[in-house]
Amino acid sequence: MPILAFIFGFFAATAALLVQVLASIFIATPLIGTPSLLLLIGAATIEESAKLLFLIQLGRRSVTTVPFLGAFIFGVGFVVAEIALLALSAKSLPTLTVLGSIVVVQIIGALVIYGGLRMKEFSPLSWLFGLLAAVLIHTLYNSSL
Repeated sequence: MPILAFIFGFFAATAALLVQVLASIFIATPLIGTPSLLLLIGAATIEESAKLLFLIQLGRRSVTTVPFLGAFIFGVGFVVAEIALLALSAKSLPTLTVLGSIVVVQIIGALVIYGGLRMKEFSPLSWLFGLLAAVLIHTLYNSSL
């Protein structure tokens, strides 16, 4: 299960990047200057939605319910993919502080969505609240950069 969770997290990040690249092709946005709030929300929504979809698929492929540790490892897989893609595209790696904040925001996002999915017994829309909370956290992080 831990290896499968890591792989699903890695693929979620890769899928999110692909959707972001495709969106950037079809949506004309200026590359210079401060990104708009709509752009920050859009980027966060793409990443957190990818986490939601891949966590749901991970749950469907697991024999038992995905444990908290599985969701954490899923987040680690997402982080590894994001940092690897960042390393491939950037001229130099960001500082350790920035890398640390990427780790924290991505893992927290995965755990918040996981919590929303686990609460579906109490509310059928709990997955949506988890997604919205993760998007809010991620957008706040993106706007602080």
